[in-house]
Amino acid sequence: MEAIVEVYELYRNDFLHFGKKYGASREILLSAWHDAVIAFYEIALADRYDPEKSNLKTYLFTIAKYKVLDALKKEGKVVDLEKVDVTITPISPFLEEENLIIVAMYNIAKAEIEGVNKLKSFTDNAIQKGYKVIGLTSSGAAEKAQVKQDYNLSFDFYLCDEKVIKTIVRASPGIVVLNKGTVMQKAHWNDIDDVKLKDLPKSMKVKVKKDDGTLYLIDNRKGTKQEIDSISNEYIKEVYVLTERAEGDVLDSINVVDGTNYSSLVKVILNKE
Repeated sequence: MEAIVEVYELYRNDFLHFGKKYGASREILLSAWHDAVIAFYEIALADRYDPEKSNLKTYLFTIAKYKVLDALKKEGKVVDLEKVDVTITPISPFLEEENLIIVAMYNIAKAEIEGVNKLKSFTDNAIQKGYKVIGLTSSGAAEKAQVKQDYNLSFDFYLCDEKVIKTIVRASPGIVVLNKGTVMQKAHWNDIDDVKLKDLPKSMKVKVKKDDGTLYLIDNRKGTKQEIDSISNEYIKEVYVLTERAEGDVLDSINVVDGTNYSSLVKVILNKE
């Protein structure tokens, strides 16, 4: 049991910070975290957790998130999943990218306006040259969408832990240029004009992925349309359908982690009784 206590303590405070966006009380968040860790322990004992397929922190946060949503639902509170980030994006999948530029803003509300104003021309130029550009922030979906609209930015922001972002670069915004995980350049927004970008060969430019269509989930397990169609209504607690995409929605994080390009989501939550 020592190991499970260690896991409980390891990410508890991070989850309490992450869970604030749901408007849940500390009591609900702590209860959800406790239940999530116990559920993970049982899954691990049954040898059903594969660390190569899912980051531990992301896995735990996903379980705990749904327990928070269930608790809020019982209290009669409604959470709009389109306006709330539901998955923290692990950085590791991005580290396989060649010629990657990370725009780091650990908190969009605290970002320096002069620096944000410089992002449009720099990142558009980088994209034109063939670089993949992403933003990392701990701010919510509404703030990400707003800054993207206000400054006409051509790249997407992903949710990431604030401490992790500050470890990468403390400037807000800050720029990091990587090649397969190796930092090639790093700059404060003040020095953004000093970042040297090369014209990439056409073969190295970012390719548009094919549309993988609809992702079908049964609870948190991938399934098929045929499987879902075969489930009797009496066993279904809830059905969640996402067809109209919004920047920062749950599919963004799933696609990044799995290397997929799903455009819609159907999730069935089964009755536990």
